Amino acid sequence: MTSKRRRQQGTGALYRTSAGLWRGAVDLGYGPDGKRRRKVVSGKDRNDVTRRLNALRAQVAAHQDVATAAPTAAEWFTTWLDEVAASRVRPRTLDTYRGYVDRYIAPTLGKRKLDAIRPEHIRQVHAAITGAGLSTTTARQAHAIIVRAFADARREGHPCLDVADRMSPPPRAASTRGALTADEAVTFLRSTAGDPLWPRWAMAFLTGARQGECLGLEWDRVDFDRLSLDLAWQLQRLPHRHGCDPACGRRRAGNCPDRVLAVPPGFEARPTDAPSLYLTRPKSRAGKRRVPMVPALAEALSRMPHDGPLVFTRPNGLPIDPKDDSAAWHAALDAAGLPKVPLHAARHTTATLLRNARADQRTIMAIMGHASEAVLVGYQHEDDTLSREAIGRLGGLLALD
Repeated sequence: MTSKRRRQQGTGALYRTSAGLWRGAVDLGYGPDGKRRRKVVSGKDRNDVTRRLNALRAQVAAHQDVATAAPTAAEWFTTWLDEVAASRVRPRTLDTYRGYVDRYIAPTLGKRKLDAIRPEHIRQVHAAITGAGLSTTTARQAHAIIVRAFADARREGHPCLDVADRMSPPPRAASTRGALTADEAVTFLRSTAGDPLWPRWAMAFLTGARQGECLGLEWDRVDFDRLSLDLAWQLQRLPHRHGCDPACGRRRAGNCPDRVLAVPPGFEARPTDAPSLYLTRPKSRAGKRRVPMVPALAEALSRMPHDGPLVFTRPNGLPIDPKDDSAAWHAALDAAGLPKVPLHAARHTTATLLRNARADQRTIMAIMGHASEAVLVGYQHEDDTLSREAIGRLGGLLALD
C-alpha cells in the first residue's frame, strides 16, 4: 500500500488542477455582503506559485487584507504617478517618471495585471528601450522606476511580486556625455566676448554651476569681498494644478485663476516676476553650497547692471527662461564653430578641469554640489589637453583689463 504524499509544510492549500496548473489560495474572511473572500494564485510552475502565495500571505499579515483583483500595470502606474510619487518627489523628477512610463513602461506592461508580471516581462521593457537605439543606462533607469512603483504597490496592499527587485538591472552604458575641452571652452568664451551673457557663460565654466543655479543667482548672494557665490537657490519652471471649485473651464491648469503649485508638501518655492518660474531649493543638501569666484569673474559681474534681484535677466528685467538660455547656448556654439553639445556640457568640462588640476575628490564634490562620488564619476572626462596651463589660459581669458 502506497502512502499518501504529504503536502510540504507552509505551502497551505496548494494543489494541482486537472489542467496541470498549480493553484493556491489565501482566505480573506467574509466581505460586507456576507460572502467568503479568497485570493487565488495559479501558474504552471510550482515554485513560482509557492513564492506568490508566500508573498500574498505576507501582504495579508502586513495590511490585514489585500485587493482580490489586481490592477493592471497601466492602472497602477497612473495612480502611482498622480497620488504617490507626486506627493514625494520634485516636479522635474515626476516629469521624468511620467516620460519613462508613457514611452517605455506602459506600452509594454500596461495591459498585464500586477500579480501576473514576471521577469521576462520586465526584460521586454529593457529590450523595447535598447531596441529603439537607446542605451542600457536608459533601460536601467526605467528598471529603477518599476522597482519603486512595485514596492509602493506592495506597501498599499496590492498583490505584486518583487520580480524587478530580484532581477539584475541592465548595466550602465559607457558615458557618452559631451564635454568641451579647455581649448574649446576658450574658443567659446572668446567668441562670446561681446555678448551681454558672457559672464553667465564664464560662471558656468568656472564654477560648475547648473543652469538653474546660474539663472537663479541673486545679487545678495554674490559676495564680492570674499569672492564667493551662494548657490542655495535655483530658477525652475514649476507645474500648476487647478484650484478652482467649481471647474473654471480652462483646459490648462496654468490658466486657472485659482491655480496652485503642483509640488509635494514642504517644497520650498519663491515666485518671480515671470509666471511659472520660481526660485527653488536644490534637491539635496550637497546642492546648497558656496563656491569660490575667481577675481576675473567677480570683475565681470561687478560691471553688470544691478537693476533687480537677479543677476542674469532679460532686457526687460524678467528672469531668463531656461529654454531661451539653452537656445542662446546653442546659437553661441554654432557661431563659434564648436560641437553641438548640451548646455550641461559646460558643467562636465568644469569637473574634468578640476580633476586635471589635481583637485581632490572631496573638493570637486563640494564645488560641483555632488552628493556621492558615484555621481561625480559620470562628469569626469579623460582629456590629456586639459591641464593647469589650460586652466591658467581660461582664467587669463576672463581678465577684463
